[in-house]
Amino acid sequence: ASVSIPKGIQYVLNNSFSNCYNLAFLAIPEGVTTMGNNSFENDYSLENVSFPKSVTALGNALFKGCRLLQKCCIPKGMTAIPESLFENCTELKRITPFNGVQSIGQKAFYSTNIKTIFLPETITSLGQYAFANMKSLSEINIPKGASLASYLFQNCYALKALSLPEGLTTIPNYAFYATAIESIEIPEGVTSIGQYAFCYCKLRHISIPASLITLNTYCFDNCNCLASIEIPDGITSIPNYAFRNCTSIRSIRIPSSVTSIGQYAFHTAKSLVNMDFSKHSVIPTLGSY
Repeated sequence: ASVSIPKGIQYVLNNSFSNCYNLAFLAIPEGVTTMGNNSFENDYSLENVSFPKSVTALGNALFKGCRLLQKCCIPKGMTAIPESLFENCTELKRITPFNGVQSIGQKAFYSTNIKTIFLPETITSLGQYAFANMKSLSEINIPKGASLASYLFQNCYALKALSLPEGLTTIPNYAFYATAIESIEIPEGVTSIGQYAFCYCKLRHISIPASLITLNTYCFDNCNCLASIEIPDGITSIPNYAFRNCTSIRSIRIPSSVTSIGQYAFHTAKSLVNMDFSKHSVIPTLGSY
């Protein structure tokens, strides 16, 4: 089935064509300026969409669940990618550059099939889950000045490398959960690594800055390729489950600033043969297991 929106229409209202399961082709004429929320949600047969120059606003979840959509051109002049714009568009492989965009909403590209994304330097905000479950994503950049969000790259199984820009202050919860990242440098200025931030990663090496003062529970849980790690002075606590199941770690130095080590912090670290407390006058409080 196909639909041609008549000339003279400026606004496509919310849910206008949602759940039109057989809609395969859509013609949007010049003059349309706004596409409402969920306008094409769950249009399972829709494969390709292009917008005229007149379109300046796209609604939330516009193409959510359009599982055969393979290509889409983001209108020029947009400053924000709405939340859930392409959520669960599992065949979406190509997206045009979106120069000038300042923010990407939560779940904007969730569970798409895109391999490479280039983010412009204008980006300052990335929403939760924006790129989560993108199982083919292997290359993406984080512009300087952009802030990270929780669950940002969760379950991006093909993402092996990523450079983090200066200016970050925190690595949020679950940010890189279950990615294939093997090596990463945390920039100076980061003070906190969130819960599950690198859990189930393929990390072999990580560089942690002197500015770091807080590790949170499960932050490196199940990083079973990680062979060594330098915990900087300033850390006062190694929390519960922080390095649980890090089965390749052989040695670790505990800085004198650490006063407590939580439960299961190094549980099942089967290769650990040396834990250096030599800088301590008093051994830290040790949790169970």
